Amino acid sequence: MRNFELQKESFLGGFSKTINNVSVKEIMDHRITSLAIPLTNEKKCASQFKRIFKKLMPDIEKSLIISKGKVIFRLANDMLFLCENSNEKMPKATIDFLKQSFYSTDQSGGWCCIQVSGNNVLKMLERICPLDLSEERFKTLDVKRTSMEHLGVIIFKKSPKEFFLYSASSSSKSFLHAVETSCKNL
Repeated sequence: MRNFELQKESFLGGFSKTINNVSVKEIMDHRITSLAIPLTNEKKCASQFKRIFKKLMPDIEKSLIISKGKVIFRLANDMLFLCENSNEKMPKATIDFLKQSFYSTDQSGGWCCIQVSGNNVLKMLERICPLDLSEERFKTLDVKRTSMEHLGVIIFKKSPKEFFLYSASSSSKSFLHAVETSCKNL
């Protein structure tokens, strides 16, 4: 019997281009784990979270950088996303500890991630995103669910001129087209 090995495939072919001073790049090495808080267990989850990561669980629409390459988004009252570099493995003990409190699901194949950055990134995003992305309203490390064109998107502000955009992998080509078109029309 042959041994088969699964190969990771990119949704956008490793797309990377700079258009009108906006760098647009597919992020391929992301692993996304959904952490759902069971009904009435927020205190237990918060306690476990603090024990594991040595930090408080972030507020809704906020994020927390755990370490280099690991960030946690709080998307709703009962949902967090743990995003990490897929080339680095989280210790099994940490995963087992998280599973004691949270419902966890690997979401990596369900999301396409595009990093946008550069001097014109805000102008580009203003064309397709209905949110006020000014620093007063959308601070660094904030995260929100929104829409861009007709697509559902999670937007994460890593720095004032760098954002990570997550959309359903099934719509990845439409998502990239919307971002590229916005860049071209600056």
